[in-house]
Amino acid sequence: MKQSVLFLCERNAGRSQIAEGLLNHFYGDRYEAFSAGMRPSVVNTAVIQVMEEIGVDMKGCTSKALSGFSGRSFDFIVLMTDNGSAMALPPHRNCIRQHFPDPAVHPDPCDAQLMRFRELRDDIHTWIAGRFGQES
Repeated sequence: MKQSVLFLCERNAGRSQIAEGLLNHFYGDRYEAFSAGMRPSVVNTAVIQVMEEIGVDMKGCTSKALSGFSGRSFDFIVLMTDNGSAMALPPHRNCIRQHFPDPAVHPDPCDAQLMRFRELRDDIHTWIAGRFGQES
């Protein structure tokens, strides 16, 4: 039976979307990942582009509110923001705090922002492989 993982961040526009896509793509045989935000917005187009570069299709993904998961329980909740301590979380067995900086907060030219999203994708991928990639 697959374990469920909910990744939470501020807007569900970048970090948590990347984590959801990576976990489902590389470890979907053991995990079912979801993502949500405290203040959902729109998925950053840079996320779709950098994930496509490694073969993960994120077209059609949407930003989701945490409230959309009420009544659901999870094996893991991963808080990817420093601002998640005041949230009312759905029932869960394990809560993991793993902060990643939000690359979208810097209004740089497109190339610089894409580079930051690639670095973020790679950092999250490395962390996911170490945390969820091991057979239990």
